[in-house]
Amino acid sequence: MSLQTVSGLSSDEAARVEALRASGLLDAESGGAFAPLVDLAARLLSAPVAYVCLVGADRVIFKASIGLEQSEMPRDWSVTEHAVAAGGLMVIEDTAADPRTRDHPLVVGGGIRAYLGTVLRLPGGHVAGALTILDRRPRTFSAEEIATIVDLGRMAEALLKAQQQSVALAETADDARRAHEAGALVTRYLEQAEQVGKIGHWWLDGDNRLHFSKQTYALYELPAETPVDVDHALSFYEPDDGVRARALMVEAFKVCGDFDYEATMYTANGVRRRIRALGHARPDSQGRPCIFGVVQDISDESAQRDQLRWAATHDPLTGILNRRAFYEEGAVRAADPERKLFCALIDLDHLKLINDIFGHAAGDHALRTAAERMAEAFPDALVARIGGDEFGMLVDGEEEAVKARLDTLVESLRQPRDSAFGVLTLGATIGLSRVRADRSLVAAEQRADAALYHGKQSERGSVVRNRLAIERRATARMEQSARLRDSLHDGSVRTFFQPIVDLREGHVVGAEALIRLCHGTEVVPAEQFALGLGDSRLAARVFDRVMTDTVAMLESCPGLEAISVNVAPSDLMATGFADALFDRLRNAGIGADRLVIEITESTLLLGEQARVRTVLERLRMAGVGIALDDFGTGYSSLSHVSDFPITRLKIDKRFVHRMASHPRERAVTLAIIHLARQLGLELVAEGIEDDTSRAVLASAGCAMGQGFFWSPAIDDLPAFLAAHPRAGVPARKPFEPKLVGSGEG
Repeated sequence: MSLQTVSGLSSDEAARVEALRASGLLDAESGGAFAPLVDLAARLLSAPVAYVCLVGADRVIFKASIGLEQSEMPRDWSVTEHAVAAGGLMVIEDTAADPRTRDHPLVVGGGIRAYLGTVLRLPGGHVAGALTILDRRPRTFSAEEIATIVDLGRMAEALLKAQQQSVALAETADDARRAHEAGALVTRYLEQAEQVGKIGHWWLDGDNRLHFSKQTYALYELPAETPVDVDHALSFYEPDDGVRARALMVEAFKVCGDFDYEATMYTANGVRRRIRALGHARPDSQGRPCIFGVVQDISDESAQRDQLRWAATHDPLTGILNRRAFYEEGAVRAADPERKLFCALIDLDHLKLINDIFGHAAGDHALRTAAERMAEAFPDALVARIGGDEFGMLVDGEEEAVKARLDTLVESLRQPRDSAFGVLTLGATIGLSRVRADRSLVAAEQRADAALYHGKQSERGSVVRNRLAIERRATARMEQSARLRDSLHDGSVRTFFQPIVDLREGHVVGAEALIRLCHGTEVVPAEQFALGLGDSRLAARVFDRVMTDTVAMLESCPGLEAISVNVAPSDLMATGFADALFDRLRNAGIGADRLVIEITESTLLLGEQARVRTVLERLRMAGVGIALDDFGTGYSSLSHVSDFPITRLKIDKRFVHRMASHPRERAVTLAIIHLARQLGLELVAEGIEDDTSRAVLASAGCAMGQGFFWSPAIDDLPAFLAAHPRAGVPARKPFEPKLVGSGEG
């Protein structure tokens, strides 16, 4: 079956073929004016194959071509057949994927992978053939490229019309005059096409005289027929571009080859233009070098390219470099062994609070302001926004000087600033690392990130330099994160429960939910993967598992007063945390007073005290207990007890272990117990391992404890309760904050 049948050509095909035959174009001489047009199409559209062809009844004739050896081919072999069938523009970005062409021999065996063509019509309207470019790779054609092929197609139609008229006129007695008129017509059509496409042509003859077309004069804004030579023409270029253009033409002269360049020029009237010049050098009939070339005004296209390039390398909100540009340009700077370079990662504090209180427009304003301050403070540095509230910076200099400048930046960012949204207060924590001898930006960025992570946990609002201990901790965090991630994937993460006991009566009054990794008979305690919980996504998955198991345990042990659950800072600050927690309890029919969440002082040191307090107050108003874990080991425990709705203090096991033999630890422990009694807070002592410690704590007024004296964390709490009659749980009383250790019972 032929392509003529497959492609579904119109019923007017016979009339089309007859009109083409009658035009005389099929047998007219090929080449001529079509050759530079095809060459122009190939160059402007960067295509390896370009041609003007006529489609006859059974053959395709190439009037001019680039990249093809044939002068004609059977019609069934031509991809152009489909364009003729369509009767207009045809764009195929991947011929191997297009059902019209994927089985065509030129695609399967000829390596043709992209097609762009426009049909050429005779003056009567019949399709004569097509102007086509082909590529050996799939490609996406831009709107400008499509417009270019259409404009060039108009030029080709003008040439066909002129050649048809020349053929007809050659049959008359006035051949010379009419041939001249046809030539003039061709010239006029070319001039019109050049004007539409902002393209001019020029040539340098063997006598070293430079000739401009009308449109070339127009591009230079010179009066037509103004004498010009090469030096004069290049004097309109920016100096560096002029030197480069001259060198390319000289090289083309030497090898009789092609050249193609872009340059910035200023016209005779001082208008800045971006141009593209293409040319081909060859000897004339006397062996002297000459050049035929074209020049195109690509100012609009160049501006669009510049805009796209800017958009690809800059953050649209702040106007500074984006993550991609930071790593691309930063890698170049880092590779320079002569530079003493430092990588700083800057994390903005309080941005989420600004978004929550003032709205995201205020947050955007804060980001722009922060970016402006960074750029002003470090005009010589590479500054980029690499995340939502994270910025990257590469700074040259001595370490102490760089650190001092960054300290000043932190202080500047900390200052409240008036805005249309109100007074906005930001802050920043910065991790700093030197680019080492390996010149690796990625490695330096990882070390800076480790320092930043440490700073956000322990030294928020400061510049933290990377050091060996931080690197080791970062390595351990990555290893523990991987271990935790694998355990979550294979289902080996399980929740154990350690009983919390009334120190005087021996009754189990509650439990603490503790996560463990179980691999066969091995049970891995949290200390061996705790750093992995610094990953907020892993922490959220672990908390979900713990809460599921805790709710189930509360359902199976209705006599337990409450179960304590540890909450990571990232979970507590997650959007909708409190509502999700209430939904879990409500769906299971569990009272909120049977749940205690445990937080550490690091949660209260996040620099987001207002947000933390809001979440904790919501939980407390619903009845959830709030325990401050490891009390007495932090920096500002007393203020935290008064500033946040704490209902329970947990005495750290280090005090309990050393209480009997170290007077200072005993004094601290007694002070904590006294403080709790005065504030009406519950007390739980951790790490009780013997009856002596239990008795001392009980006599001092501490009501509850947990530790190996009774049981480690276990996976079957109901079985433990059943096996220990002394630990039988009394009927549950309503859970209310109460004064503990006042001498009762």
